[in-house]
Amino acid sequence: MKILRNIFKTKKLADYEIATNPGILFDRIVTADEMTLYGLKIRDHVSAIDLEKVLETGLDEYPEKAESAIFKNGKTYIVVNGKEIEYTLEERIDAVIKNSGWLIYKDGSGYYFKDETVKAFFLKDERLDPYTKIKKSRVTRKFGKADEVIKTNENYDDVFFNTDFVYKKRKMIIGCFGKKIIGIFLGKLPYKKETRIESVKVTYPLTYPKDP
Repeated sequence: MKILRNIFKTKKLADYEIATNPGILFDRIVTADEMTLYGLKIRDHVSAIDLEKVLETGLDEYPEKAESAIFKNGKTYIVVNGKEIEYTLEERIDAVIKNSGWLIYKDGSGYYFKDETVKAFFLKDERLDPYTKIKKSRVTRKFGKADEVIKTNENYDDVFFNTDFVYKKRKMIIGCFGKKIIGIFLGKLPYKKETRIESVKVTYPLTYPKDP
């Protein structure tokens, strides 16, 4: 009997991995704190991340000498004394590790770090593929009833708008543009309403669960 319990426990741990079991997000009693993304769990140390897989960063701090930042041709530049200087990916990764911000894998798996610790996950691009066929009208049927539904940036024709389905206890937000899911956030998300995350190509305002 003890062996059977251990086998069941091992299977349950594997089921919490988003990359291999995307359906874990549909489990209405599992919270973001219990899930893993490529083996990383919320509260893990930054040293656990595979830096070779990082393609982009977000919300990272710029050097004090930077007057402004420019994004063009897939690269980031800082303006110093009126001159554009490339702010390399390696420099931006280092800034996130030392301060805070997002490290994002090539497949769209994002990790928010603060104090060298994973605080949240973000799913976009390829990592979002298992959910893109779910229309906005079916979000609550698949993920469960949301604690709050927030609509913003509604157009004059009342057709296309941004909608955030907020699941406070699960620490999860399903973000939709028009009828499609365009981003999923999991964990302790440190933003306030109207924050824009241009660096990860999400340009709509979001409202996040408050800290307990």
